[in-house]
Amino acid sequence: DWVIEHREEYNIVAANMSLGSEVDPAMHGYCTGWVAGAYESVFANCRDAGVLPVVASGNDYVKTAIAPPSCVASAVAVGAGYDDPAFGYECGTGPVVPGAVTCFSDSNVLIDLVAPGNDIDAGGLYGMGGTSMAAPHVAGLVALYEARYGTSPIWTLERMRADAALVTEIGPDQVYTHRSARIGDHEATMTFDSGAVLFSDFRGAAIGDNNGVAVSSDAEVVCESALCASGVVG
Repeated sequence: DWVIEHREEYNIVAANMSLGSEVDPAMHGYCTGWVAGAYESVFANCRDAGVLPVVASGNDYVKTAIAPPSCVASAVAVGAGYDDPAFGYECGTGPVVPGAVTCFSDSNVLIDLVAPGNDIDAGGLYGMGGTSMAAPHVAGLVALYEARYGTSPIWTLERMRADAALVTEIGPDQVYTHRSARIGDHEATMTFDSGAVLFSDFRGAAIGDNNGVAVSSDAEVVCESALCASGVVG
C-alpha cells in the first residue's frame, strides 16, 4: 500500500521481495486460493500502479515448483544463477558457468528471469547465496530499463526477457529453457560524426548463454552525409 501511495513521489517501478512459504513440489503451476493468499490482489494492484513485484523463487532445491508468493501469476519470479564459475557450488544438473541455474534455486517453467545469486557480496554481507540475492538484481534492472527507455513496467519486463540469454536446466520431468538476465540494447540508435570512431552511449554487461559460444551482435550503419563517399566510414 505504501509503495502504491508513493509510487509517483519516488518514481517507484519495482518492489523487491525476499520472502516465501515452503514449496510444494507437486504444485507445478500458478498458485491460487489460500496458497496465494492476499498476494494475488496485492501484486495485481502493484502492476496496475506501474510497479513490478519481483519475488525470489525459493531455495529448497525443488525443480518442479516455486515457492509462494513467487508462484502468483502476477509476480516476476526470479531464480538464482551463477555469475562466476570460480566460486560455484559443484552441484546441480549442469556445468557451473555464468548464467547456469544453481542447484538450490527452486525452479520450473514459471521462472521469469534468472539472475546472479551465488557468492554475492553486497550491503556489507559477503559470500551470500540464494534467490534472495538474485531478485534484487532484477529489481535493479527494472529501474535501469525504466530510466533508459521510459516505457511501462509491463513492456520493460518483456524487453528484459528479450535481452536475456537463454540457459537450459535439466529438470526431473523436462528440460527448462530459462532467461538469464543481462543488459541489452535492442533497437538502439548510434549517432556519430562522419569519420569519427563509431560509439554508443550505452554500456552493457553480457552474461554467457551456457553453450560455450561467444555472444554476437549485428548492427546496420547508415551514413547520411556526403562525406561517406570518401570511404572513411566503415
